[in-house]
Amino acid sequence: MYRFKCDHCGREFDAARPDAEVCGATCRQLRHRQRREAQRREALDLLARMASTTDEVALASLRRQAERLTRE
Repeated sequence: MYRFKCDHCGREFDAARPDAEVCGATCRQLRHRQRREAQRREALDLLARMASTTDEVALASLRRQAERLTRE
């Protein structure tokens, strides 16, 4: 048995695996959702900053990235 602190909620937990990061399925799912939302916000912020660019190729690439992140 291994003793860890959950990366999401901070609670200590026992794990059978040495690579455990979260205490259970709920924390794993919530952490994933938070990370995904942070990536989406980052992509949208970047897109907003780049919206004034004249480089259409870069802008199209950023739009695709933002759209991909919002679908996930």
